[in-house]
Amino acid sequence: MVSSGFSIELDYDFHVGVFSGQLSPTEIIQTLGRNRKAKEIILGLSPKRQQKALRVTEQLTGIVNAEGRLKEIDGKLVHEELPFDRMAAGVIKNYESSCEQYAHTTLRIFIQKGYQVEALAEPKSLIIIKGTGVEVKAKYAQDVIQAEDLTAEEHSKLKKAATVLESSHHAIEKFECKEQLAVGKNISLLDIGLWNDGKFAPILKRFEVASGGAENARLLDEYERDRRVAPKDRTYATSKQIIFNSVMEILHGETLQTSGALKKSIPLHRYGPKQISAAIDYLHDNYEEVHAAGLGNAKDLNRKLDARTLGYFLKRFGLKHKSAGKNNAGNYQITEESLSEMQNITKRRKSKKISVFKQARAWHSHREQEKQAA
Repeated sequence: MVSSGFSIELDYDFHVGVFSGQLSPTEIIQTLGRNRKAKEIILGLSPKRQQKALRVTEQLTGIVNAEGRLKEIDGKLVHEELPFDRMAAGVIKNYESSCEQYAHTTLRIFIQKGYQVEALAEPKSLIIIKGTGVEVKAKYAQDVIQAEDLTAEEHSKLKKAATVLESSHHAIEKFECKEQLAVGKNISLLDIGLWNDGKFAPILKRFEVASGGAENARLLDEYERDRRVAPKDRTYATSKQIIFNSVMEILHGETLQTSGALKKSIPLHRYGPKQISAAIDYLHDNYEEVHAAGLGNAKDLNRKLDARTLGYFLKRFGLKHKSAGKNNAGNYQITEESLSEMQNITKRRKSKKISVFKQARAWHSHREQEKQAA
C-alpha cells in the first residue's frame, strides 16, 4: 500500500492494482493516484453478498440458537438474554451499514477529487484466454513445493512480520500445508492445490468438528465461551454437528433425533429429490442458526436448484455429491472419493495429535486439575 510521496511516471499501457485486507476508500484512492499518467481508472468492487443479507435480529437469533440459550417457559421458547446481546446487535448493524456504504463512499471521494465517474459499459466482445488460470496455479504450486523448509520458530516469526517476500510467503504456505494436512515431507502438488493458500483450513475444521463427537463439541463450545471469543469468531461446534447430522439423517430417510445424537460415520446411500427437498427445507427452517454456525445463508433460496444448494452445503465440509443411477431420476449420493479424502486427512492429523479440539481439551484438563487441587 502506497499512500503518498511516491509516483509512477513510466508509460505503461495497462496497470493492474490488486488490493486485499482491510483498507479504507481513502487508502485505495491514494494508491491508485500514484500512477500520474493514467487517463482512465477501472475500479472493481466485489458485491458484498450474492444473497440478501440477514437482518440484525435474525443474525442475533441465530447466535442465541447456536449458543443453546433457548429455554422453554410456559410452553414457549424464549432465550436467556445476556448484556452482550444488545452490544452484539449494534456491532452487527454498524458492520452491515458500513459494508453497504463502502462502494458509494469510494466513488464519492473520487468525484470530490475531480474524477469523472461513470458506470463501466459492457464490452462489445471478450477475449478469453483458456488455460491461463490453470497455468498460473500450476506455477504457484511449483514455487511452493520448491520453497525452503521452515522450522516452527521461523514460521512463527514470518507470520508476525509486517511484510514478507514472495519466497517467504511460499515457504509459509508450504509449512502450513504440511502441518495441517499432516503430510510431513511427502508433500505433493495435489496437497498444495487442496490447501489452496489456506482456503481449505475452514473446510477441514468444519469436517473435523462435524465428525468429532458430541463431547468434543461441548468442550470446544465451553472453551470458547470461557475465553470470551466474539460470536463471529466462534465455532459453535455443537450447533454445526446437529445441523450436519440432521441433514445426513434426512437424506437417508431417518427420523431426526431430538437429542442431536451424532452418527459415528457418514453414510454413502443414495437419496432422491424428496430427501433433498426435505434437507433444504430443514436448512431454510433453521436459517438463522445455520447462518450463525457459518454454514451459509439459507433464507432466500432458489428451490428449483435444491440439488445444487445441497452440493454447496456439503462442499463446506469438503464433501461432494453426484448424480447416481439411471434415467436421470434425480438421485444423488456423496462421492466415496471426497469422503475418503477428508477421513484420511483427519486420520493423519489424529495420528500426529493435531486437532481443532486440542486447546479445548487442554483447557478442560487444566480446569479439572484445579478443581481436584481445591
